[in-house]
Amino acid sequence: MRRWADVRGAEALREPEGVLQGKNFFGGDNVGYLDIIVGSLVPWAKATSVLAGAELFDAAKMPLLGAWMDRFCELDVAKAVLQDPNSLLEQAKMLIAKNSALASNN
Repeated sequence: MRRWADVRGAEALREPEGVLQGKNFFGGDNVGYLDIIVGSLVPWAKATSVLAGAELFDAAKMPLLGAWMDRFCELDVAKAVLQDPNSLLEQAKMLIAKNSALASNN
């Protein structure tokens, strides 16, 4: 799983990394629709990274995307509406345990 996530994630994120070249946000200096769409996935990506044991957004490999994530998550509006990754992680763990229990009963 970890190797697949590393390879597929790196391939999928090369283009956004290039799009951010010289920009604070995907739309330039201001937040745009793409920032909102991708930004809404950041808490899930962080929670998934913990579950998978592999960084989906490795700031060392993709520094522009990592910096963008930091900038986006520091926006007051993002702080107000984005879910807490730890809460999502706990929900995911609960669903995994529930599904495992259901599967073992079948």
